[in-house]
Amino acid sequence: LETNNEELQATNEELEATNEELGARTADLQETMRSLALERARLGEIVSHAPFAIVVLRGPGLQVETANETAAAVLGGATVGRSLAEVCLAANLPTVLQGAQEAFRNDRASLIAAGGPGEPTAEGLPMAFAAVPTHDGDGKVFGVVLYAPPPR
Repeated sequence: LETNNEELQATNEELEATNEELGARTADLQETMRSLALERARLGEIVSHAPFAIVVLRGPGLQVETANETAAAVLGGATVGRSLAEVCLAANLPTVLQGAQEAFRNDRASLIAAGGPGEPTAEGLPMAFAAVPTHDGDGKVFGVVLYAPPPR
């Protein structure tokens, strides 16, 4: 009986130590989550106030996660939540879609000339886009960011 009591006491001490360790890890994770939320908000503010078009695309389907007002003007309206294929079809910009898909597939940035003959932008002017792949924590391609200067 005494041996069982000692074993239970040792197990209880181990559990208490593990509980304290988990509590400390949880606090660290919560602080990390708060920091990430602040950084995400800051990045969103930078994107929304940028003087050039920025479109953040996620996943192999290149869903529009974020786009600023300049991008909406260039692409002919609201884009968030839509696939880039849908946006480019509506805006008659197939070269932008092809360039973004190529950047995702090849994990290599590319420059895209858009708005040439037969492919006018919403502003009716030719434009250059940069398509830059983004990566997840494991280094795997996770999406693409499109950049373009504002139309003049």
